[in-house]
Amino acid sequence: MRRNISILAFILAISSGINHSCQAQDSADGAFMRRMLIEKTLMEARSHLQQSDYNRAVAILERNLGIIKGDKAYLETLRLAYAGLVRDLESKGESFDLATYQRRLAFLDPTSVRSDQKPQPPLPLVTDEPTKQSKKSMADLPVVNVGVITPIATSTTIQSGVTARGKIEDSSNALPNPFSWNNSEQKHQSRAQKQAAEASFTRKDYKAAAAAFAKAWQEDPSLDRAAQERWAYSRLYIISESGPAAMPAAEARKELQTIATMAPRLKPQIEQLQSSLSKTTDLEPTPTHQETNGWTTTATPSFRVHHHLERSVGESLARQLEATRTAQIEKWFGNSMEPWNPPCEVVIYATAAQYATDTGVPATSPGHSTVKVEGGRIVLRRIDLHADDPNMSIGVLPHEATHTVLAGRFGSHMVPRWADEGMAVLAEPADRIERHMADLPRLSGQTGLFPIRTLMMQQEYPEQRLMGTFYAQSVSVVRYMAALRGPKVFAAFLADGLNHSYDQALSKHYQTTWEQLESGWRSQGNSASSSVTASR
Repeated sequence: MRRNISILAFILAISSGINHSCQAQDSADGAFMRRMLIEKTLMEARSHLQQSDYNRAVAILERNLGIIKGDKAYLETLRLAYAGLVRDLESKGESFDLATYQRRLAFLDPTSVRSDQKPQPPLPLVTDEPTKQSKKSMADLPVVNVGVITPIATSTTIQSGVTARGKIEDSSNALPNPFSWNNSEQKHQSRAQKQAAEASFTRKDYKAAAAAFAKAWQEDPSLDRAAQERWAYSRLYIISESGPAAMPAAEARKELQTIATMAPRLKPQIEQLQSSLSKTTDLEPTPTHQETNGWTTTATPSFRVHHHLERSVGESLARQLEATRTAQIEKWFGNSMEPWNPPCEVVIYATAAQYATDTGVPATSPGHSTVKVEGGRIVLRRIDLHADDPNMSIGVLPHEATHTVLAGRFGSHMVPRWADEGMAVLAEPADRIERHMADLPRLSGQTGLFPIRTLMMQQEYPEQRLMGTFYAQSVSVVRYMAALRGPKVFAAFLADGLNHSYDQALSKHYQTTWEQLESGWRSQGNSASSSVTASR
């Protein structure tokens, strides 16, 4: 009996050991899989952050919060995603979800809470009465005429530094807060961007100043009054120089309202531009609406917008499309056109998933346009978008609409990809254009740059590894050449280049050589360095 008991005990001991071993193995495998999931989630979220897609970064990070067990890198990435999303919501004036994400950000980073924390307007508000400091710094502000702005005096005082967010009281016993604004790279980036903006403003390069001030504010919304007024002046200069018709009417109105809030002293000049804008928008066609198979079709002379949006939103987008079409035709070609026949079909899907399912284009694409030509005549123009892309109306829509404007404008020739993309990006807001420009030095260091002549000889996209460089350089070259002699001269150069040769077109329209064009483009700071080895 004892022997049987001993044998049974031995068997139980072995069984117990096997179970413990299996449990340990399961535990180790589970820990490994958890770590793998965390790293995969971080990789995807950081990819979205690099593209400034904070909404998707937040969504994927929140989805796996239950497994992180206080992982510091995960929480820091989530903090950055919350901060970016809050900035996006503030800039767009979208208060519905703003308070929720402000609370979540404050939980991770208490220093993000300002004393005046509340749902924010698109830009930091300033009072109607300028402070003594702002009076001194803006004393040399000139009168702004519609269409022309007299440069601001160089004697204007430039203030450096930024106003930091609130901070936790110092304590010798307190542990440093790893999520503190003062410990973040964003603070340093904001300071650097503000210094760059002030330098550009002093040089009277108001386009560059506006872009740099926008980047500084994205990193830290607490810009001081002087910086706000310089930013406002720079933005007003851009509208005045190009004219309100250069952007969609709704966008122009919103931009002027924002500028008025930032710098009340510019109110007379703003009212002049608003009056000019009203004269052009009085001629806009009134959209019509029709319900068919669950879709709303909002129609204007040149567009039919199919959507599931509120009618007012669909109407606003249809008007924006018409305004973009008019502005881009006038910018590049200078001649008006009859309404398109057939009109351009615009389909706006509710989600990226529905967009991908119905079009076969990956959900990561913000949108695309299609043009079909038969017998030298355009028989189809179509734009497909999805409404859940945060940049749909401000960036994607004018970009794709410009593609449809350019199609058919160069005779039997299709627009080469470099020109098509470069011209379309220039229809987007200034901060999005500058984002492409900021990528060029990094990309050129990785792959080298195309000689401009080689770039123009390419009808299609290059291999995948060169796509980033191709895209950024195309935007930069088009912007540079359009600035040299004007957009219409560039379009004429492109037409002659396609119909005859780029060599003849360059001599005819720019009276220069390829070497001089290349040197001038590089010297303007549009590329990283003239010594960068060409990729072709």
